[in-house]
Amino acid sequence: MVDRIVSLFAERLSPLRYRRKGKRWSITKADLIVSLQLLKSRFGTEYFVDIELTLIGSQKPDVSTRIDYWIDVDKVGISFKEADPFVESKISDFLHIHAIPLVEKLDSDYLRSAEGHKLLEIGYVTEAASNFFRVDDRA
Repeated sequence: MVDRIVSLFAERLSPLRYRRKGKRWSITKADLIVSLQLLKSRFGTEYFVDIELTLIGSQKPDVSTRIDYWIDVDKVGISFKEADPFVESKISDFLHIHAIPLVEKLDSDYLRSAEGHKLLEIGYVTEAASNFFRVDDRA
């Protein structure tokens, strides 16, 4: 079933020019790379999605968090279960209604805005990213 979930992500993200490496799909913007990473829960058969931002030139993610924290507080806990008969439509809805529109608006200008700073407060932010986005000491 893992292959099915990974395949469903790939089918929807590859045509949009996301590059896949394992269970991570990335798209390059002007000065950062935005990645969606599919993660399996250690406690069961649920899969979650992390979002990572990597500044161009960095070797590792500079910002990372669960994507549901950035989408909507009421949506925290978004997951995909192996045995869910509706997993295909749930993944499609998640990507097209929530994840892809979020990724599309993420750029340096947005992340330097008040709204962008609110997102950066909810996640791990390196010192380099904090300085780049002019975010107070959050690393």
